[in-house]
Amino acid sequence: MSRAGCDEALFLCALIGHQRPGRSETFIPAVFVENDNHSHVIFTQSHYEERLEQLMMHSTASAGSKTVLTVSMEATDLSERLSTGRQIFSMAVGQGKLPHWIESELLGGSVGQQYRWRLGPRDRPSCLSYSSLLPRNSLIWLNLELLDRQCGELRKDGVSGCALISQNEVQQLFEKWNAALQTKDPEQVANLYSRDAILLPTLSDLPRTDHDTIVDYFKHFLEKSPKGSIDQREIIIGCNMLQDAGLYSFNFEDGTTAEARYSFIYMLEDGEWKISHHHSSLQPNG
Repeated sequence: MSRAGCDEALFLCALIGHQRPGRSETFIPAVFVENDNHSHVIFTQSHYEERLEQLMMHSTASAGSKTVLTVSMEATDLSERLSTGRQIFSMAVGQGKLPHWIESELLGGSVGQQYRWRLGPRDRPSCLSYSSLLPRNSLIWLNLELLDRQCGELRKDGVSGCALISQNEVQQLFEKWNAALQTKDPEQVANLYSRDAILLPTLSDLPRTDHDTIVDYFKHFLEKSPKGSIDQREIIIGCNMLQDAGLYSFNFEDGTTAEARYSFIYMLEDGEWKISHHHSSLQPNG
């Protein structure tokens, strides 16, 4: 979508006052426009909605300037005892992270506006579809706050200053760490950790709080030729901070295995996701 098209989409959203379940339609007066043949064309709400649909479809299919929304999101069960926690992310309209009607609400709303919806399983945002933090086949509360709305490129650092990353890309961060283990190069593994990282390792009681001690741990750990795999995980995406926590296991070259609880906390450092905190402890027997 061109910058002009993006601006037009924002204007149409503000004009239309989008519908959602349970909300009455906003009245929009017809607009009369004289064309080149000096005849009058009547534009009604249906014309505006059709034009907006065209713009949003074009935004999805094309590169370049897009309408980018930054939101704060939290979902809970109806009792509000179970929660996903607050997540902040940016997305392009039409990217599929949120249902179409919710995107329309956010496009027509004001920055800082807060929303609360009760949703069924089919209406859940795609990023919550497989979350085990909430019952899958029950109603939930979805709380959203619109933090930013701009026309611009969907850049790595996001229009809000919050880095853009998907659940799949977070999973790939573990795969990158696991691949580094296969090199048997402790320096390569340690370089995935931030400058101020803390490592509470699986097979050592000694906390590692700097690069040299992290290298020392992996120097011995890699002698066992470990290969890791995720057994269970939960991912939480915040603003320039991620958490990947759950259960993983290692297979070693000598045929032994280790099952452990883990948590990785990643933070942006010099434009790259680095492990800031890594805790790993063996599963208790029984």
